[in-house]
Amino acid sequence: MCGLGVVQSIGGPLVYIATGWAELLRPAYGVVLTGSYLVPMALLLVSYRSVSAAQRLRLRWMLGSSLLLITGIFFINDPVILGYLSSLIVSQWMIAMAMAGFLYAVVRHRVVDLAVILNRALVYAATMSLLLGLLALLESLIERQALGHRASLILELAVPLGLGAALNTVHGRMENLVERLVFRRQYREEMALRNFARECAFITEPDRLLDLTVEQVSLHAGVPWVAVYERSDNGYLRIRQRGCHDLALELERDDLVFVKLRAHAREVDLHETPSGLGQEGHAFPLRVRGELIGALVVGPRSDERYAADERELFEHVAHEVGANLFALRLHTAEERARETLASTKRRIEAILEEARNREAKLLELLHAQCAKEGT
Repeated sequence: MCGLGVVQSIGGPLVYIATGWAELLRPAYGVVLTGSYLVPMALLLVSYRSVSAAQRLRLRWMLGSSLLLITGIFFINDPVILGYLSSLIVSQWMIAMAMAGFLYAVVRHRVVDLAVILNRALVYAATMSLLLGLLALLESLIERQALGHRASLILELAVPLGLGAALNTVHGRMENLVERLVFRRQYREEMALRNFARECAFITEPDRLLDLTVEQVSLHAGVPWVAVYERSDNGYLRIRQRGCHDLALELERDDLVFVKLRAHAREVDLHETPSGLGQEGHAFPLRVRGELIGALVVGPRSDERYAADERELFEHVAHEVGANLFALRLHTAEERARETLASTKRRIEAILEEARNREAKLLELLHAQCAKEGT
């Protein structure tokens, strides 16, 4: 089937006439040429059984759109079923719906990684440019049609200011619409992580803070695994992990990843850094007052890489968690020191009390001895 499609695409009808295969050009054989499109459909169907739930949603959109596309192509290749005019109309509508389905799947469900060509900054810059163009067009039309050459300076200044104020509201609504339609999932996950970064300062237990950190990052960022390392006496110890991945329990203090984290105070791509953490994922520093106390390590997604704003968000979360973890550790150390001091004070008071009791007993014995001797 693919061979027939290649022959027709390269040589066209002349090849079939020259080789005596002209019979295959009749509409009755259109299903043969359409059959080549069933190959990617079969690949999608075979893959559907062994992928995750998130991937299945993407595959359903791709399968539905592919089915519309193949049906439209079938009506083009075999127009005798519906008639030439009806086949043309139906096929064009089906192909248009298929292209719309592919576009929605790519943009909404991230079938491919759009981080390079489609991000918030680019979309918002485009919407802003569009609004500025509309503002310039409206201002030009108003100047030509309404104001004329005899309008006062105040009126000429008031018109663009009024248009700018009106389009500012439109700009806000357009950005909100873009967030809801294109970046809805990303926006909700980002807000959830930012809220956690702000609220983690009110967690009172270090263990609870660490548990919630790996839980929230894994839940809202869609990472396959996440781990937290904290500085210890001998190096850096893995104190929390969520997700299945073979990570070292303890790393030396001068592991290259932690050397880079101390030196540059920013994220480290593990793919570019030989380390005991492996070569997949990113490490983000847990820093307090310029001192590295640990790292937040996240695994790579299988279908797309992390955009710059996502990595910046991870770094923000790591900074807030590191600051609170340091404060909680310091508070725990202060409580332990206070308890040790109170215990030492109680022991000293007990020793002094015992010494006073012994002194009182010695004085009683001394007085009794003196009274006995008559002195």
